[in-house]
Amino acid sequence: GRMVRQVDDLVLLESVDQTVLVDTLQARFSAGHIYTFIGPVLISVNPYRDLGLYSSGHIKDYRGRYPYELPPHVFAIAEDAYRSLVQEGEDQSIIISGESGSGKTENSKRIMEYISAVSGSSSDRVNFVKKIFLESNTILEAFGNARTVRNDNSSRFGKYMEMQFNFRGDPIGGRITNYLLEKSRVISQGSEERNFHIFYALLNGMPDADKARLGIQGRIDSFRYLNGFAAIESPRGSLRQERRDTGGTLGSVRSDSGADRDRKMTSESIAQFDAVNQALKQVGIEEINWIWGITATVLLLGQLQFANVKDNATIVDDSQPVLEKIAECLGVSKDQLQKALLFRNMTSGVRESTTVPLKVSEAEYTVNALAKGLYGRLFDWMVAKINQSIELFDHGFVIGVLDIYGFEIFEVNSFEQLCINYVNEKLHQIFIELTLKTEQEEYASEGIAWESVDYFNNIKCVELIDKRPLGIWALLDEECVFPNGDDANFVEKVQNKLKTNPHLISQSAKDKVKSRAAHGFTVQHYAGSVSYDGKGFIDKNKDTFSRDLKQLLLGSSIPNTIDLVPKNEEDAMKDDRKRPTSTAFNFNQQVTQLMKALYACQPHYIRCIKPNAKKLGLTADTSLMTEQVRYLGLLENVKVRRAGYAYRETLERFVRRYKLISPKVFPKWKGTAMDASKHILEALRPGVTSQPQTATPPFQFGKTKIFIRHPDWVHALEEMREREIESVAKRIQVCWRAYAARKYYLEIRSESLGIFQGKKERRKLSIKLKFQGDYLRLIETPTVRSIFAKYGDKKVLFSSLAQKINTSLKVQNRAVLISDLAIYNLDPKKFTFKRRLEIKDIRAVSLSTLSDGLVVIHVAPEAKGYDYIAIIEKKTEVVTVLLHAYQALKNQVLPIQFSDKIEFKARKGTKTAVVSKGVKEGVAKKSKILTLTVDSKTEIASAGDFAEILEYDRRKALMVSSPKPKIIKKATSREYSPSVSPKSQK
Repeated sequence: GRMVRQVDDLVLLESVDQTVLVDTLQARFSAGHIYTFIGPVLISVNPYRDLGLYSSGHIKDYRGRYPYELPPHVFAIAEDAYRSLVQEGEDQSIIISGESGSGKTENSKRIMEYISAVSGSSSDRVNFVKKIFLESNTILEAFGNARTVRNDNSSRFGKYMEMQFNFRGDPIGGRITNYLLEKSRVISQGSEERNFHIFYALLNGMPDADKARLGIQGRIDSFRYLNGFAAIESPRGSLRQERRDTGGTLGSVRSDSGADRDRKMTSESIAQFDAVNQALKQVGIEEINWIWGITATVLLLGQLQFANVKDNATIVDDSQPVLEKIAECLGVSKDQLQKALLFRNMTSGVRESTTVPLKVSEAEYTVNALAKGLYGRLFDWMVAKINQSIELFDHGFVIGVLDIYGFEIFEVNSFEQLCINYVNEKLHQIFIELTLKTEQEEYASEGIAWESVDYFNNIKCVELIDKRPLGIWALLDEECVFPNGDDANFVEKVQNKLKTNPHLISQSAKDKVKSRAAHGFTVQHYAGSVSYDGKGFIDKNKDTFSRDLKQLLLGSSIPNTIDLVPKNEEDAMKDDRKRPTSTAFNFNQQVTQLMKALYACQPHYIRCIKPNAKKLGLTADTSLMTEQVRYLGLLENVKVRRAGYAYRETLERFVRRYKLISPKVFPKWKGTAMDASKHILEALRPGVTSQPQTATPPFQFGKTKIFIRHPDWVHALEEMREREIESVAKRIQVCWRAYAARKYYLEIRSESLGIFQGKKERRKLSIKLKFQGDYLRLIETPTVRSIFAKYGDKKVLFSSLAQKINTSLKVQNRAVLISDLAIYNLDPKKFTFKRRLEIKDIRAVSLSTLSDGLVVIHVAPEAKGYDYIAIIEKKTEVVTVLLHAYQALKNQVLPIQFSDKIEFKARKGTKTAVVSKGVKEGVAKKSKILTLTVDSKTEIASAGDFAEILEYDRRKALMVSSPKPKIIKKATSREYSPSVSPKSQK
C-alpha cells in the first residue's frame, strides 16, 4: 500500500481525498489508535476489544487539558465540553452518530463516566446525581437493547441524557429523554436476532419460585415472543409478518452465531438480572416486583391462543390459566381482561356505543398491541421515574449527550427505518449547518476571507419527509384519518404528490437501483438510497393501543398499572371526537424539540465508524469503512476545515505550544502573543514575516488567532517542538537529579549527627564535610553499568577509596561502592568487583568511639559469609547511607554499635580488633596516635594514617595512595600505626 503519514488530525494530511482518509483511519486503527480528530470533531472506530483506554489514570491525564495537548480520545471531547460549560457559561451538547454497532453507546457511557469523575464536590446531592446517571444506563440497556444481525448490544431506542449543573460546575440534576423504542421487536424478531435483553435476564436470572409465581417457568424457546414469532400485525392482514433482517448494504450476517455465542449471552443475562435489580434500588425505584410482573405479562400475552367459534374469536381452554395469571399481574379481573381482548366498543352518534366481537386475526392483533403497548409504557414509566428523582427545573447549565440509533438500510425497510433515517437526516443537517456556520463566523470575526466548499446539502431530503402539508409524514397522517385508509393508497400518494422532490427516486430510476420495495417508495438519503416497503405503515402510525385497552389498565387495582395511561391520554378519552395523535406526529414533535435543544447548545461531535461486519477485534474492512466515511460526510468536513487554512489556533495557545522553538520567546517572554507568534514563525522560516503578502499567503494573523495554510508547516513546527522538548527534558532531568541528590545527602548528613552524637569522636573538618555520594563517579563507568544490569541495582548511593583488611588480615587498597541493593568491594583501577555483599544480609555495623575510619560490617549467620572490615575516611556517610538502604529493603532499623573492642567473623574464626590511643616514639607526648591491633600474636603491617584522605583523580584515572605500610618496632603487638592526628573532638 501507499505510505500514510500518521497524523492525529485529518485536517493536517498533506493531500486529501476519500482514499487517503480511509487509509489513514485504517493505519491508525491497526496500530490501536481508534480515535482521530477532524479539527474539533472526533472520529471513533469500534475496536471490538478492550484496549485499556478508560482507566482512572486516563481520566487524570485528560483532566484540565486542551484537545491538542494529548492524543485524540473521547475523554478529550468530554473535557472540552465540561471546561466550556464552566468557563464560558454555555450549555453544551455532544452528538454521537454512526450506524448500529459502531460504538455510540459505549462512547456515551464513557462521556458520562468522565464527567462524573471530574465534576463537582463530594456533597450528597452531587454524588446521588452521578450515581443515578451511571446506574440508569444499566436499566435502559437491559430494557432497550437487543441482539441484532449488526450488533449483540444494539440500542433499539434513542436517548438524550442531560446533566444539569450549577454555576460552579457541580452536577445537581438531570433528565433523560427517550425516543422511539422499537416496540415491534417485542412480538417479532428477525432471523438470528433476539428480543430485548431483559426477557432473557428475567428467565435465566430469576429464582424458580419467583418465576412460578409469575407463571413464566417454561423454557425460553417455549415463549412465542422469544422464538422469532411471526406475528399477525394487522387485523386486515396487510402485513402478515414483521421484517426479518438478513443484513443490508452496509454489512453482512455474522457467521459465528453458534452455541458458544448463546452460552456466553446466557451467562451475561444471569449477571444482568442481578445488575438491573441492584440498579433499580440505587435509582430509588421501589416497585421492582411490579416491574417484573408487567415484564412477565408481556411474555404471557404471547402464549394466548385463540379458536374460531361461529366466526368469532374465543380463548382456548389450555390458555385459561395463562389468562388468569395475566389478569392477576395487571390487577384486573379475568372477565375484564377477556372482554378487552375479544370485543371492541364501537361508538356511533352521541354517546352511543355497541360491543362488537372480534375475529381471531383481530383478537391476535389486539393481544400484540397490548403486549407492545405495555412494554413501551413500562419503559416510559421507568424513564419518568428516574427523571423524578434527579430533574431540577432551576439550574445553571446543561451538558446533553445524544446517543441515538444510526442510519439503517436493511433488506426490507419499514416505518421504523424511515423514522430512524429521518432523525439521522436531521442530525446530519444540524452537523452541516453548525459546522459551516461555525467556520464562517470564525473567518468573519477574525477578518479572514472565506473560501466556499461544495457539500451535500440534505435540506430537500428533510423537507421530503417532514414538510407540511406535502411531506411523507403529512400524507401518512392524512391516510390514517380515512376509515378505509390503507398502505397502497399511502404509497400511491407519496409517488404522485412528491415526485418533484429530487430525493424521491422515480419508478424507472428505482428499477435501476434494483429496489426490493415493489409496493413502496425509495428515498435518496445522504447515506444512500433506501427503498421502503409500504406494508404496515398505516397500522404502525396509528395509536394501536385502543381505548378499550386503556380502559382496561385504568380499571386496575394496582396504582402503578393505572399510571401506565398518562393523565393527558385519560383526559383525551373523555372527548369522543378527539382523535389520538399518530406515532409519526409524536415522533416528529420529539425530534423538533430535540433539534431546538441542540441548536441552543455549543455542539461537540463524535462520528462513530464500524470497521467490519463480523465484530472482529482491530480488523478493518476497507469497503465498509469507505462507505461510512462517504455518507458521514467526513471528506467534506475535512475540506471545510481546510478551506483556505488547514490549521488555526488562538495566539495564546499557539505561543504556549510552540514557544520552545524560539530562543527569543523561551523561557521568558514579556511582549504580546502576536509578536511572540512572529518570532516562532521566524524560527521556522527565517524572514517569512517580513515578506510581502501574496494572494494566497502561507499564514495570516486574525484578531485573536493565527491561520496556517499548509499542513507541512504544522508538521515542521511539531518536529522542531519535539526536538526542543527532548533537549529541555534532558536539562530538567540533570537539574532534578542534582537537586534530588543534594536534598537526599543534606537529609542524611543531618541525620548522621544524631547517629554519632556523643558516641564517637569527630574531627572538626569531618563534621562540616558535605555528603556527595558517588565520589568516584562510578555510575558513569561501563564496568559498573554492566554489573548493575546483571544484578538489578538501580543507583549508586556511595563510592570512595578505602583500605580493606582482607581475610588474611592484610591491608589492600580498594574502592567501595554502595548501591540500593549491595556493597561492592572493587579493584581501585579497573573497578571489577572482588566481592558483592547484599545489604539485606547485613546483621549490624560496628565502629570505635575514637576518631578513626574503621568500619566493620557484620554479616548475618544465615548468609554464611565473613564480615567486611575496611578503613574508610567517609565512615559517617557510609553508615548513614547503609542505614537508609537497609530500612528501604527490610523495613527495619540497622543496628549501629560503638566499641573500641570489636569482634568480627574472619575466614578462620572470630577475631578481635582493638582501637586505642598511643604516643609515637621520639615525638612529644602531646602528639598522640591511634593504633589498631588485631590478634596480638598475628604479624600485621601498618595501614598508614587513619586520618589520611585518599583522593581519586578522575581526569588521570590514577589513585593517590597512602605511604607504604611500615612496622612499629617496639610495640607489644603488631599494630596499624597512623601518623599524628589532629586534636580529637568528642
